[in-house]
Amino acid sequence: MESAEITAAIRRILGHVMCPADASAFTSHSMKSTWLHAYNQWEDNYDMQSLLGYHVVKGRSSAVNHSRQALSVPMRRLEHMIEEIRTGQFVPNAEGSAEFYEPSQAQDIRRRMELCTGLSFSQISKAFGAADADEVGGVEYSPTTAVTESESQHDAESGAERIRSLSPKRRRMNDQDESASEDSSESSDDSASSVSDSVFVHVESTHLGDRVRNVARHSALAMLFRHKTRRTLHYGHDHDDTKLACGRDRTSAFVTFKGDFEQAWPKCKVCFGA
Repeated sequence: MESAEITAAIRRILGHVMCPADASAFTSHSMKSTWLHAYNQWEDNYDMQSLLGYHVVKGRSSAVNHSRQALSVPMRRLEHMIEEIRTGQFVPNAEGSAEFYEPSQAQDIRRRMELCTGLSFSQISKAFGAADADEVGGVEYSPTTAVTESESQHDAESGAERIRSLSPKRRRMNDQDESASEDSSESSDDSASSVSDSVFVHVESTHLGDRVRNVARHSALAMLFRHKTRRTLHYGHDHDDTKLACGRDRTSAFVTFKGDFEQAWPKCKVCFGA
């Protein structure tokens, strides 16, 4: 992607919320500065910022300077438009008078998603790999609908169906784990927890792919880690909680990653074999 493409894309976005003549008045330099400002605000790595060419090739000081010089009006207009889409006051794909709604008549994006898919927001968030129904893409929302007992029961039945669909080999592995837990001298609660952890590992390994099929139970719950600054995604070490799979130390700079790892970028070439 070249800086000219970034400039054209931002102009098209701004054209939805302001007069096209006003949008075209912003220079290419201001468009790129606005984009760079967004990267800095969300702490994206400097390799991504290098897409802007000469703006950052001289080092991090250049990126900081351009961030300070970025025009705030385009970014604020863009943020305002996104907020109105989220609250339902602006519906970009609607026709005529249905495009804008008064706050009292607006339906937020969560409600629209539920009406469109026929699923609850809790079920939708799980489809995107979120660890919590109220945490999607790292942004927390206040709940608007409660998950009923029937939905919880439906989720439990769906999970049981997924387990039954596992291969015979995996079912035998589950049976072995259950037998081992029953023969142990631990309490019944601990045994139930062991079985639950085993099921979680096998179901999640089916979702994540071959790479994590043989990981230990204790590491499956916190398998993926992301660097706070560089944003690089890593696998955790199977036997050493202080290490990553690539051999790096797992310092406080790494946080547990709960999203969809297939969509995450960049990934560690050693951990993922890319």
